[in-house]
Amino acid sequence: MFKFKRELILPVFLASGLKVWQLAKLAGVAHGTAYRAVNGLSVSAPNAAKIARALKIDALKFLVAPAQD
Repeated sequence: MFKFKRELILPVFLASGLKVWQLAKLAGVAHGTAYRAVNGLSVSAPNAAKIARALKIDALKFLVAPAQD
């Protein structure tokens, strides 16, 4: 699972002018997934990529480094 840095992705999301449901539809993900992504909560790698594409951002620059177990 991956997390976007909330302090980075939220301003991009807000600047896009999209509502969460619109981002979800544009990215092809569930509403809850889009909500989790823009709030810095865990999403799967494929969904992170879809959301990044929809927002026209480089996902790698917006993701939190995964925790080392």
